Order: sequence, then C-alpha cells, then structure tokens
Amino acid sequence: MTFHPQIWHDNRALTSDDTETYAVPIEAALDDDGELLEDNTGESDRLADHENAPERVQNWKGPHYVTIDGVR
Repeated sequence: MTFHPQIWHDNRALTSDDTETYAVPIEAALDDDGELLEDNTGESDRLADHENAPERVQNWKGPHYVTIDGVR
C-alpha cells in the first residue's frame, strides 16, 4: 500500500510527495468477491486504518488516498 496524504488549500485537496509505503495481508486488500480493491476508493482508503499501517498513517486527520501496489 502507498498512503498519499493530502492537505486542503483553496478548497482543493493537494497531494503531498511525502508518502508512506507499508504492507498488509492480501486478504485485507480484497473485496467480498475476492477481487483486489480499486485504488483511491473508500474501500482502499480504509486500509490507512489497518494495524500494519505506520502510526503517522493511522493518525492522519486530513484527506488522503491509498493505492495498492506490489501485489503478485
């Protein structure tokens, strides 16, 4: 997973280059049908709350999105 933090500026969410990359079990990145979650959706964004996410990610209060990468 890659966590992309964002900040609000002029009523827009701007993405920072200061990302965090971390791993979660593959089961956490699958939907109910066993398909990989899509990037930048409510479902994938909830992976920021996963216990394997770094503390900074878990505690981020602003907008963000999560991408799923490195899956084989």
